[in-house]
Amino acid sequence: MKTLIATACVLLVAAIANAQCYNKTPAYTMAHWAQVKFAALEGMYVQWDVTKPGQYDSAPLVAPGRQSFGMGYGYALKFTRLPGRYGVELFGTFEVLPPDWRSLAYLAHNAITVEITQEEIDQALAGKLVSKVIYLPKGSVAGPPAAGRETVLAILRLGNRFPRTRE
Repeated sequence: MKTLIATACVLLVAAIANAQCYNKTPAYTMAHWAQVKFAALEGMYVQWDVTKPGQYDSAPLVAPGRQSFGMGYGYALKFTRLPGRYGVELFGTFEVLPPDWRSLAYLAHNAITVEITQEEIDQALAGKLVSKVIYLPKGSVAGPPAAGRETVLAILRLGNRFPRTRE
């Protein structure tokens, strides 16, 4: 009887493993969204592509504001109405990394907070690439240690480059 139960358990585990191996869609793409809070620079507008690349045709999000972005994807962003910089447009990318169990546990109850400072805007406008890596706060999720690695939630990159126009 014990052998029969053990064999059934092995077959069940093998069947589940095979089903997951042949699933062409990664598990994290199925309705995993991260809420992102653009916190600093009150009054700044943030837009992203909705219909096609380079259009930045979303409704403007006025900071401080929140928007949900799919995990495991990158987004082209456009920042306008920057405080103290009339007429300046700043372009960048925002990447929400694929989740692991720590980030899923954290993001079930928290937003990813993005803060852009005046100094970072100055650096981007001076021709430098500004990269902000947003980590999972230490101690925010209980569980075994991550072997010295920190969990990255998202990466924001800003520059003074204008997107290519399509002719």
